[in-house]
Amino acid sequence: MKIKIFAVLILILSWMNLSWAQDSTVRSMTEDTTPATTNLLYTVKDPGGSPLDRKVTIGNLLAIKIGTVTDGMACAGDSSGKVQCSGGAITATSYATSASDGNNKITLSNNTAIAPTASVHEWYIEANLIKYNQNGTEYASVLGPSGANSAAQITITGPTAARVVTLPDAAVTIPANPMGGTLGATTNVIPKASGTGTATLQASGITEDGTNVSLGALNLVTTGIVKGKINAVPENTATTYNVTVAEAQSGTFFTNINAGTKTFVLPAAEAGMSVCVKNGQGVVQILRIDTDGTDYIVMSTGARTSAAGDYYSCAASAACQVCVVAFDATDWQVTSERGTWTEE
Repeated sequence: MKIKIFAVLILILSWMNLSWAQDSTVRSMTEDTTPATTNLLYTVKDPGGSPLDRKVTIGNLLAIKIGTVTDGMACAGDSSGKVQCSGGAITATSYATSASDGNNKITLSNNTAIAPTASVHEWYIEANLIKYNQNGTEYASVLGPSGANSAAQITITGPTAARVVTLPDAAVTIPANPMGGTLGATTNVIPKASGTGTATLQASGITEDGTNVSLGALNLVTTGIVKGKINAVPENTATTYNVTVAEAQSGTFFTNINAGTKTFVLPAAEAGMSVCVKNGQGVVQILRIDTDGTDYIVMSTGARTSAAGDYYSCAASAACQVCVVAFDATDWQVTSERGTWTEE
């Protein structure tokens, strides 16, 4: 019995000595500060079943596929340039060099709704948009397919400075060539600065909600030729016709075809307005122009009509014609006339 106890003690002491020796051996080894992927590590295969001593290269160890991690993923970089992630809905797959380009890919789950967190920086995918949260403010970009048949790609070529592209907070369609090339008769929808409805650019002009767009005070400059038509209007109203502001602003040329004395009443003078009136072919009638009652006509003699609202009249003749231009908010000045014109 004493011999058996002594033998057990000898075995225990031998095992302790061996463990201490192995530990001492590892700690006394020279550190490999530049390990290569071909270096070997000791492993135990199937430690819970039939364990076997094995070796593995560092390269094969790093090529092991990383499994799916549950919700709550958070990643942070350290001073050495490494990025460490824990938790979260993220799947990272490693490919062997023979199967791909040797790089890894990361697949992020699409979320239906995420509330940005204040005072932090976050990056996530929400409703198929790549979103970046900066201290509670979200910035989004389009997530579209890639490759030769891409349906959604935005490319910025060689920017030399910071570039900002601002789109309205609304669903808009940008035509393929809104500002150049040949425009067809079909509608090309362009974004509106504000409000609802539709703005279009097409061969017939620029319209907003079906109405021609006014260019306002824009001064158009060209080194080419501006083509257009005079607003020519055959006028058959009996006795009196009131010229509209729009007609005076567009320099309308009226032809009187009424068989009787005809008076064209001008709108309130506004610098730049112009109107021409004449009798039509074979119309031998008295032709008159009149102001709105507060303006004057500066006759071809250079003299003003003696009172505001006085007629300027042509004796009945098919040759009667006169053109007047408003140079201010008071006077309509005669620039040309045919026939015999006098103040009445």
